[in-house]
Amino acid sequence: MTCCRMFAYIGTDRERCACAVHRLRDEVVAAPGAGYGVAHYTDDALLLNRRPGVEVGGHPFDEFLGGVKSRVLLLHTFPEELGQEAQARDLHPFKFRSWAFACTGELPLEEQAEAAVREGLLKDLPDFIRRDVNGYTCAEALFHHFIWRLHEDGELSAHSRDHSVVVRVLREVLDYASGLIPGRDGAPMKVNVLTTDGHNLYLLRRGALVAEQLREGLNECPLCFGPEGVSTDSFSLRESHQRFRAVFIAADLDEVPEGWRLVEEEGALVVDAQMEILAL
Repeated sequence: MTCCRMFAYIGTDRERCACAVHRLRDEVVAAPGAGYGVAHYTDDALLLNRRPGVEVGGHPFDEFLGGVKSRVLLLHTFPEELGQEAQARDLHPFKFRSWAFACTGELPLEEQAEAAVREGLLKDLPDFIRRDVNGYTCAEALFHHFIWRLHEDGELSAHSRDHSVVVRVLREVLDYASGLIPGRDGAPMKVNVLTTDGHNLYLLRRGALVAEQLREGLNECPLCFGPEGVSTDSFSLRESHQRFRAVFIAADLDEVPEGWRLVEEEGALVVDAQMEILAL
């Protein structure tokens, strides 16, 4: 069984969310940690469920979802060494309007370095973005700096988003943050980022192993059909399973699970609203 720290899903049917994630139980589970956060969308409204101090290691990801029905999910588990004292506001994902964001990896942990990086990332942010900062982590500051840069480039609330601009901004923000770390001389941080606007999903890999998988069809769903594969439900329910299409992304993996595709280091992926996978 492979462990991972961060997980994302985008599918064609919000009603089949639990069915899809349940199928991963034998492939990937949560890495050891003490807390988790889930970002999901209901009627286009972004909602967060963040639970600090909860043991998550080895648990399947569907155990954190409850009855969530969403076309897009972003789930993050907090490392044990950080999570014991964490409050909900410290846990990923973070949100701003329709955007959710989570990252893993080499953010500065030393108090002095963390303060310097946070100050640099939050400096010059406009008030409408700065007042949305609730915690004290570098990750949250990184996200809000990203939001500012999207705003500056006209992509924060765009109806037709330029995916290449979003990926470029992600790269530039990570480069800028790396340059703020004392004594690093701009050496790039080993960080993986997942972010979404609720319609499109963006990945940038600069850290540990990341893999993705496209799945088409949900035959023999144990949640909706009986243990022998016999259903008394409607034809439309079966059809929705057969027509279903989803992309899964798992970050900070121990190893790449069988049937998944490795994302190369420095690689960026976009899964757009039409479920097309773009490598940028």
